[in-house]
Amino acid sequence: MKRKVFELRRLLGTAGCARAAALQFARRGSAILISADAKSSGPSWVAKEVEDPYQLARVLTCLRDRRPALSRQFPKVVACHGRWAVLEYVPGRSVFEAMLTSLKRDEHAEDVDVHVRGTAQAMAALSGLDAPALGVSGTVRTHRSFAGSLETLWAQPVFRVWLSGRHRDPAVLLGRFSSAFLASECRDVTLGDCRPKNTVIPFNSPLCFIDLQFLVGSPAHMAAAWIVALDRVASGYINPSSVRRVRHWQQTFADTFLRLAPQHAEGLEFFYAWVLLQMMSQHAAEHPWLKVYLTHYYARRLNRFLGGVEGAAHEEDALPQVAHGIASGEWSPR
Repeated sequence: MKRKVFELRRLLGTAGCARAAALQFARRGSAILISADAKSSGPSWVAKEVEDPYQLARVLTCLRDRRPALSRQFPKVVACHGRWAVLEYVPGRSVFEAMLTSLKRDEHAEDVDVHVRGTAQAMAALSGLDAPALGVSGTVRTHRSFAGSLETLWAQPVFRVWLSGRHRDPAVLLGRFSSAFLASECRDVTLGDCRPKNTVIPFNSPLCFIDLQFLVGSPAHMAAAWIVALDRVASGYINPSSVRRVRHWQQTFADTFLRLAPQHAEGLEFFYAWVLLQMMSQHAAEHPWLKVYLTHYYARRLNRFLGGVEGAAHEEDALPQVAHGIASGEWSPR
């Protein structure tokens, strides 16, 4: 820690920070909070070690040029050197904290709906930003390259036993996608971890994404990860009204995202199932004593999703089919 403090103090001094010697440092998880002095009411900056801080600064500069409104939803880079990126500190509670408050009080909160829609709008705004062209490094993958791991997890006996009849074969999902879709590349700019816990609600300013790791991928993959993060939240609640509220937030997010980026409907259908199975594997590995419950829970979610998508194919509705799948089961908040 002493070495890191020395490096950061020198970095901020070089960047023009007055009274660098008076800076106060405090660790929070993998980040380091920095206050101007001991009398400060709160942190002014946050320092994080990232793979390429200069790439991060370049991407944020490009966003300011191409998506000025969206760029205001990311903290500014104050200084960078080596693997350090020093960002402005954004005070406020996270969207996840707002959700937990609503669930604890067992009441529907309109402000949470507003933040959920705002998150979906920001993710949809990333569509069409070519990652390699913006200098984001990473492998450009096709949708087909994700199919193998999906089939492997789907085939686990402990998981398949909970799936209904025809849903035990992954072809029931993969068969819905054209060869052109499976061969298409995922090359847009995405955020590495945009879950509700990493989205802050600042005072009198737009939502802010505080985990700045830009990757090459698909906005549909990013959106699916957000939705599945709430599936994990719902797994810890047995109160029906709490579960319905979580499902309502998922539906609100999916509706907003797909209305703004309808070209990603097929991708969201594909990646929702893929991320759901990845989450099942991760969640069960973290809590092995709950493996039976968790595999049953995620299998039930997949069953309902596939049933909802298949049922929606026969409905005359402008809303993409994937939203029907996510919305399957009881949904409306009390």
